[in-house]
Amino acid sequence: MHCIEEEFSSVNEIIDIGHPIIMVLVDIKREKARREKISFDIEIDVPRNLTIDDIDLSIVLSNVLDNAIEACISSNSVNMTIDLKMYVNEGYLIIKIVNTKSPSYFIDEESIEQSFTTKPDKSNHGIGLRNIKKVIVQNNGYIKLNDKGTVMEIQIALPQIER
Repeated sequence: MHCIEEEFSSVNEIIDIGHPIIMVLVDIKREKARREKISFDIEIDVPRNLTIDDIDLSIVLSNVLDNAIEACISSNSVNMTIDLKMYVNEGYLIIKIVNTKSPSYFIDEESIEQSFTTKPDKSNHGIGLRNIKKVIVQNNGYIKLNDKGTVMEIQIALPQIER
């Protein structure tokens, strides 16, 4: 009974971020990370009225967090971590993610074009990074990948245009 109560209380710990789309996505991914015993640190300071389309924001945030969770799991590390920061700076929505990864592969901007995936079924996977890149290009933003062996850093910047 105690285990069920613990699970129920953790599911109901919803983080109030102020932006409904980000709040829901981060809460779902945080719970998924928790189940995999991944430490998930969140620092978000964004306005409620971001100008990026909600669907585009969902594509980027959902895919990048799924990739971070999968990278942590495949790392076989005992200290799996994801650090998510989101804020607006000089007219750009900045999304920074730092996560544990396996040193057995290297990811850079070219990996995006090649539909990189660590999964064995390569024909049905590897589209997440391409979808992220597509949204970034459509919104005149940029992505920077920094593979440090056992740690991956991703920085995404999306313009916040006044409407």
